[in-house]
Amino acid sequence: YALHYSATRGRPKASCRGAMKILIATDGSESSTLALERAIGLVERRQTAAEGVARDSLVLLAVVDEYVTLTLSLVAGIAEASNQQANDRCDEILRSALLRCREKNVHARAIKKHFGPAGEAICETAQQEGACLVVVGRRGISAPAEVLVGSTSSYVSRFSPCPVLVVAHQPTPSPPPTSSTC
Repeated sequence: YALHYSATRGRPKASCRGAMKILIATDGSESSTLALERAIGLVERRQTAAEGVARDSLVLLAVVDEYVTLTLSLVAGIAEASNQQANDRCDEILRSALLRCREKNVHARAIKKHFGPAGEAICETAQQEGACLVVVGRRGISAPAEVLVGSTSSYVSRFSPCPVLVVAHQPTPSPPPTSSTC
């Protein structure tokens, strides 16, 4: 896990010393699911350590990246269906994340945004919500791929108005090869 601070952002705000509002960006991927679990664990530990103190809360954010949806719909020629599928997928992701929070007795609410690039939506929402921390997953794409397509976690780490916890995806190790005879 990596906690990123930026020289322009500084340290957490004084308003974050009591109950924390933590923004979780989720897209349903394995890395964002790990980020959600990490954030839930953080809130659970803080609740255990601070009995009777105001409760921390999670703000779950799913972004319908309209640029990607538009591009896919132009290629496929089905704008309405692509948009509806993206909306339905975001709704399902948020329902699942809210259910997980309820199971763990962690207060959470969900936001779905129709926006361009996810990184911009995450940073804008963190500012609007007064988040004390943003938690995002990182898929671990290669450096050349990141240069070509960009990385949401890198963007958020650079431009978030508050500290960012990046939870890296740990690929499952493949089993050792078995010897075979021909």
